[in-house]
Amino acid sequence: MNAPKGVSRNAVRNPLEKWPKNGQHVLIPVEYSSLYTRTSIYKIERAMQEFHKRTCIRFIPKNSSHKDYVYFSPENFCYSEVGRKGGKQIVSLTKGCIRGSEGVAAIIHELMHTIGFYHEQSRADRDNYVTIHLENVLDDAKDNFDSYDLEKITHLGANYDYESIMHYDMYAFSKNGQPTIVPKKPGVTIGQRKGFSSIDIQKINKFYECGMDKKIHQTRQELSRISECPQKWTYFEATSKCYYVGGNDTFIYWADAKNECLKLESNLASIHSNEENVAIQKNGSWDNMGCVGKYWKRLYVCEKPSGMKKARQELPRISECPQKWTYFETTSKCYYVGGNDTFIYWADAKQECLKLKSNLASIHSNEENVAIQNLLKRTESSSWAWLGGQKIGNTWTWIDRTSWDYTNWSHPDPNP
Repeated sequence: MNAPKGVSRNAVRNPLEKWPKNGQHVLIPVEYSSLYTRTSIYKIERAMQEFHKRTCIRFIPKNSSHKDYVYFSPENFCYSEVGRKGGKQIVSLTKGCIRGSEGVAAIIHELMHTIGFYHEQSRADRDNYVTIHLENVLDDAKDNFDSYDLEKITHLGANYDYESIMHYDMYAFSKNGQPTIVPKKPGVTIGQRKGFSSIDIQKINKFYECGMDKKIHQTRQELSRISECPQKWTYFEATSKCYYVGGNDTFIYWADAKNECLKLESNLASIHSNEENVAIQKNGSWDNMGCVGKYWKRLYVCEKPSGMKKARQELPRISECPQKWTYFETTSKCYYVGGNDTFIYWADAKQECLKLKSNLASIHSNEENVAIQNLLKRTESSSWAWLGGQKIGNTWTWIDRTSWDYTNWSHPDPNP
């Protein structure tokens, strides 16, 4: 709790800040400062074992292949950033943290921050449960008592937890010995440092989908048998999508076609596999829908996932990605950044993705666009301009400024 101003204040809403899952477990590499004694390391590992016993979190020794890892170091305060930040990520545990009266529980508290959890009194609804007395708080610690709205944090569907190991006690950061947090429910105790509450454990397991593998398999099998599409839409089993052919034999702007699909709660179709290409040809032939300048010719195709709404809501999110790939929760996809800072043909990039048993990424929503931009920033790339086209005046070109031409659909490169 001895955190410096500005640390441990950011709640994890961004799925890129979750530690990746590998099979059934979330693996978090760790390394220790040489300043720690064997006794101190033993206490830290005792705290880790509490996670191992009750959740799918696994702290493992760092090796040379690990890019993102936790580095334990006795800095000036006890603190941790919230969620995975990338690269070497310091968790500061001083002697006061490790040997103090709170012992292992204080370490658990910091590790909860590390895996992506914020303080309980930072919840959006905290004012319904506690009263904050900022007049009693140290001036340089007032930021510690901020609350956040649901655009920044998630409650994971859990009730407010007075017993959480992430809750401050009544006198946290008091400057005058008076209470800084007072529960509105009579008789409750806040700020315990004995160990996880039952809700703490539930939230970790829900956040990281611990124990969901069997259910995911069963639900996927059930979903694969669902072929409900709206009237006038066509189901294609290989992609589990519904397709709709629109247009009236006249030219239509690409943006207008996209808006027509959005009105139908769908996306303008894009091709991710040969099977999908064949399916759409059966609906009307891509030759009749080719792009000429800014226009779609005659027809366009909308796409959206099939299946009953209820079944889609019940489908668990899968966060298992291969090593060096990043999971994005909204699309349930894994992303990989390739390239070596030189120009590459579109067709060559596509082949590189196929070698990795994947597709060249395309954007279907603003959320996906933002997620990939954030991923590129973490890999020292600047923007989508590195991967595709750019607009110069009123003309779209590829990044090397060659012309943007989609008229030759038979060529593997859209810019032959």
